[in-house]
Amino acid sequence: MAELAYIPLVVMHQHAVGHGGFHTGAMGRGSARLRWVYDCGSLRSAGQTRLSTEIERLAAGTDGEKRNIDLLFISNFDRDHVSGIVELMSKVDVGTVIIP
Repeated sequence: MAELAYIPLVVMHQHAVGHGGFHTGAMGRGSARLRWVYDCGSLRSAGQTRLSTEIERLAAGTDGEKRNIDLLFISNFDRDHVSGIVELMSKVDVGTVIIP
């Protein structure tokens, strides 16, 4: 995502995916030193479509390389929090997954 190219210190974004959650963030000074995703899911089909679009945006690195995420936090295993994890992990490299 373009807004994650330059990091003032911390950037967090809550993506509109309907009933569900997809939050991304990055921390660093000048460039991202740590990137994370908190939850990755949506309950309804319209939300799943928006979630897929947001995952594509996240995965699209400006240099053509697969983007990496340092941390993936999962708050719980309800569908509206995890339904997009397989898609996310197929499009970005995830370093560590933190589960309840």
